[in-house]
Parts: sequence; structure tokens; C-alpha cells
Amino acid sequence: MTKIAEVVGVRQSTLSYYERGVRTPSDKVKIRLANFYGKSIQELFLALKITHSYKIKLQRVLIMIAPVKAVKSEELYNSEVEDSFIEKLVKLIKDNFTEEEQNKIIADFVEFVRYENLFDTADYKTLIKQTLDASDFPKGIGLMDKEAIQNCLANALIKKGVNPYKEEVVADSYKTKRAKQKLARLERELNEQHSKIKAH
Repeated sequence: MTKIAEVVGVRQSTLSYYERGVRTPSDKVKIRLANFYGKSIQELFLALKITHSYKIKLQRVLIMIAPVKAVKSEELYNSEVEDSFIEKLVKLIKDNFTEEEQNKIIADFVEFVRYENLFDTADYKTLIKQTLDASDFPKGIGLMDKEAIQNCLANALIKKGVNPYKEEVVADSYKTKRAKQKLARLERELNEQHSKIKAH
């Protein structure tokens, strides 16, 4: 853990808070953590969310997620978010939510960002509405804002039981299949725990 803390540039105690879901890292730290673990920002975002919600150690959740090639921070900033995916997300949102529900998703996300990151000054209410209207990102926005919008829409769909990451027919390697099976099993366990909590 000391080595990770040094690489990421935080104190060991702070890293421990991230590991236990007590605190959420800043965007800069998320990028460094993603690089260290060899994960995409989306995979790390999902892992942190599960960790925070269910108090399962971050490392355990990360093991469940299929490994991806690590990239340098500057590549993350310079790379483009896939346009076809945002089109798919917008279509799924429009198919599964009324306009009133879409406004609630946006309002909840704006409040979440305000609570989680005081320094994020992006106007997500306008940006997400523009994305939904055009089925594309507004011109000139940065990668971090694009990923935030994608995460907002994807998480809303996941909560409704729609998996936006579900791929069409793709031949997976044996390791990827095993990792997906483990992740599916973990998701089932988390859903069962969530149902029990709601029942009490």
C-alpha cells in the first residue's frame, strides 16, 4: 500500500480511506489510480462506487473487473470518447425514461457532483440536456466532462436494470469470460444485499 500511495501522490491513510470506501478520490487521483491498476476510468468509477456503497475493499472489486491495458495520463486527456457509445446511451435513456425522469437524473447528478467535488464548476445541467437533445456531446468540451456525462447516463440505466455496456456478439477470451462471470456473481451478491437492506 505504501508503494501505491507514493505513485498516486497521497498519504497512506488517505489511500486507506479510498480502499475502504470512506472517501472518494479527486479526478486527478482517479486517473493515477486507474493507471496504477491498469483500469479504464469507467471501470475504476464503477469499482469506487461499489466500494463506497457496499464497503467492499477496492482491491477485491478491481480483481473482479476484466483487466485492460494501462494508459498514460496524457493519453487519457488526448483520447476521444467513442461517439457511437454516447449515441447508444442517449437512445437507451430516451427508451427507458420519461422526460420528467430524465430531468430528475440530471438534477440528482448535479447535486452529486456538487457534494463530491466542490471544484468541478462544469454546468452539467446544460451539458447533459444538450447531449440528450443532439445524441452527441456538445462541441468543445473536455474528456473529463464527456466521461462525467457518460457516467451519469450509464449509472441511471444500470440502476434501472439496463446494462449499457452489454456488447453485441463479441468473442471473449477465456480470461475475460471468467472475469465477467466473477463480476456478474458479485453484482448478484450486491443486489441481494441491497434487497435485504431495503426489506428491513
